[in-house]
Order: sequence, then C-alpha cells, then structure tokens
Amino acid sequence: MQGKILYTGANSKPVIKNLAFLYFVLLAGVSGILVFSGINWLIPIYFSLAYIMLSFAALTVTHFWRDCLNPVLFVLVLGFVRFSIPGFLSLRAEPDLLLFQMMGLDSEAWILGHALALAGLLGVVMGWLMPMQLPGRRLLGILAIFRIRSGIPYAAILGICVGFAALLVFVRSHGPILEAVGTGEMRSTEINQGTGKYFYLGLMLISSSVVFSAYLMRRRYAWWLTPLPSLLAASTFWVLGGRSRAFVPMACVALLLWYRRDELKVPMRTVFALTLVLLPVLSYVGLSYRGGEGMNAFTQIFSLSALADYVNYAVWIDWGQLHSLAGAIAIGPGVLGGQTFSYNLLWPVSQFLDLPGKSAGVLIVQTLLGESERSWGFHATLVGEAYLNFGIAGVFVVTAILGVILKVLYVGFRQGQIDGAYYSLAVIYSMRIFFESVEKFGEALVVLIFAFSVIRVGETLFDIWPYKRWGDRTLGISAGRHEGTLGKSP
Repeated sequence: MQGKILYTGANSKPVIKNLAFLYFVLLAGVSGILVFSGINWLIPIYFSLAYIMLSFAALTVTHFWRDCLNPVLFVLVLGFVRFSIPGFLSLRAEPDLLLFQMMGLDSEAWILGHALALAGLLGVVMGWLMPMQLPGRRLLGILAIFRIRSGIPYAAILGICVGFAALLVFVRSHGPILEAVGTGEMRSTEINQGTGKYFYLGLMLISSSVVFSAYLMRRRYAWWLTPLPSLLAASTFWVLGGRSRAFVPMACVALLLWYRRDELKVPMRTVFALTLVLLPVLSYVGLSYRGGEGMNAFTQIFSLSALADYVNYAVWIDWGQLHSLAGAIAIGPGVLGGQTFSYNLLWPVSQFLDLPGKSAGVLIVQTLLGESERSWGFHATLVGEAYLNFGIAGVFVVTAILGVILKVLYVGFRQGQIDGAYYSLAVIYSMRIFFESVEKFGEALVVLIFAFSVIRVGETLFDIWPYKRWGDRTLGISAGRHEGTLGKSP
C-alpha cells in the first residue's frame, strides 16, 4: 500500500532482517548501560560493538536509499567528527588546553564521555530502525505540501524584507549598525529586555530565503542562482556572530540541490570540493570575527600558520564537542531532573507558566569552572542534556525519539508527502538540536511556522497571476524513490 510503511505479508523477510539488526544495536546499547553501571572491563567490548553497529547502519541505510545525505549518515558522520576524533586523540594523550585543566577533566571523563557519545548515536539508529507508520497522508497534504503558485516568490520576498528589517531594528537597539558590522562583537552584547521579539521576527529571513530558493529550483532556474536568497540570509545573520545559524539557510539549499542535482545539472564534485575547503576557512574567520577582530578577520584567510593553529584548536573545542560530554560525566547523571526539556519543549507556554528551567551547557560552565555568575555555556548537545536530566537510560530514549522523527521526515519527503523546504529546515534544525541543544527547539518551531505562513500567503493573497504547472505538484522528491520498497527499508 503506497504511502505507508507496512511490515506484513511480502515484506516479512526484510522486516526480520531489520529486527535482527535492531537486536544487535540494542545489545550494544545494553552493554553501554552496563559500562555506566560500573562494569569497566566491558568498555573495549562496548566500543567495538558500538562502532561495528554504527558503521553497518551507515552502510545499510545509504545502500538501500542510494542517498549519501540521508539523516542517519548525516548524524553519524558529524558525530564522528565531533565526538570520535577527539575521543581517539584523547586515548593517545590528554589535551593540553587550559580550559580542560580548569574543568578538571581526567582520562576517565574523556573515555566515558566518548562512551556517552556512542550511546547517543546508537539511540538515533534504534529510533530509525523501529517499526512505525507515517502520519495520515491527508494531514501531511494539508500541512506539508505546497503547489507552485505565482504568488510564492512575492510572499517570500516580502518575508525576506520583513525579516531583514526586524534584524536591523534588533541590532540598532543595541548600538550603531555600522559599528556592530565592523567589530563583530554583537554576539557578546547583553540583550536588552523587550528586543527579543525582533530577533524572532528576524528568523523569517531564514524561512523565506529557503522557500524562495526552493521555488527557484522548482522552476528550474540555473543552479548557481538558487542559493542567492539564502546567501543573503546567511550574510545577515553572520553579523550576529552565530555561525551555526548563519549556515542554516545555506545548508538547507545545499540539501535541496543534492536532490535536484540531475535536473539542474549541479556539478556536485566541484561543489563538494569547494565545501571541504570553505567550511574550515569560514569557521575560522567566523571565530575571529566575533572574537573582536571584526572585519580584519577576513585578512587572516591567507595566513596558513594561523589557520593551522586554529585547526589544532578546533579539533577539540570548535568542531569537537567531546569536552561537553566529558563535563556532563564529571557532574553526574540526572541532576537537572528534566528541567531543561520541560522548559524548552513547552516553549513559549513555559514562559507564561513560569516553569523552572536550567541550561545544561550553563550548568557545566558554572559547576566545573567555579563561577556561578556566568551566563554563557557550552553546547551540551542533546546527548549531554539527556544524561544530565535523565541519566544513561534517558540518553537512549531521547535520542531514539529523534531517530523516529528523522525517519518520519525522510520517508515522508521521499514519498512526496513532505515538501522539500519544510524537510530541509526540519532536518537541519534537528542536527542543530542534536549537536547543540534542545534549546533550539523553539527557534526551529518559529522557523517552520514562518515557512508555512509565507507559503500560505503566497498561495492565497498573492496568487493573482497565471502560472505554469510543472510535472510534479510539490517540491517533495518523488523521482528516483524506490517504488514498492518503502516497506522494506531499514
């Protein structure tokens, strides 16, 4: 039956294989729980079994879907960079960085932090492998599909202008705009009370730019033109100092281009090579820009020695995130009692109900660095937050839920039930939640609501010009999906 994932009848053999694989992933998870129960001699077995299962999951899912940017591979590759590389390096020698010495991180904390990271990655795979059905197609058709109407680009342009103006007002309320652009210190500025609404309204810039880029792809404009609206959004958010938020619209467009690569004749090898070169460079420039160098940071692009020093630093702190998990291990499990999740997942209702909330990243800084007045924090990651709120069992439950969500999004997208603009925004923000914090949930919700609003306004109020229908009716990808195999996928 098309449109649903079924696990009966002709699909019984693939399902048995799928459940057998899930059994071994669960076995790896159980061994992880035993490791955190104090059975240290299981650590080598747990690490070996976990990496075997994660590698097999990456290969199996990628082979079945014939898609190198499926969410499972996305999570596991980023997890290897952010968790595994510093984890393996810490086995050779503890990092000689003052920050880690101040945090009091020893070899045991690094090893258990590495084990905690693997537990989170295994949880995502567990959620992906769980048998499930997609939500009703009729509901998805109402909420997650839009037809190509002539009013979409006008609504998107209006949304871009509104978002851009809101960000200008937000920056101006904290000081001169040119000074903020020139110094790059906006990120360290204390936010004035009452200006947060302009920042959230500014997120419409991200939503509208992605919708506009998706529309251009759907109308088969030249592939190099399609990222321009998102490039504008990324450049604007760069001033605020948050590199992750600035990369969101570009990451969404890159994801959409991947699925339109044949139709738009995208030179993927060239784009991939440029990405590998530009990502570390832009990451380095962004760190220098917001660290006080301002516009002078762009002159350091040509300094190979400075870039090499940054790479040595970034492996541990900027790209690597294992120190956050090691810090969570040093504090202990369940100390927050679910406050981080209850406050952020109920946003914005939690603000009106005055629910207690505590940032896990701020807790790590305040506890391990010994300064209770600090208001900034590390990116604790969803794994670290789950551990500090619910313990090791909570890590598997929370990350498995994320795995289920990613599977629903992906299968719905490949079946043409979820539009590409919604899918890209939802997946990229899911990555941010996993590798940064559940605190990004509110921002993700706002961005998706703005995307829905822009699309609906374009379909109704601005839909007054004739338009030409193209082949498929949505921006969801139906071409190339495996008809009749959706019920058999891992």
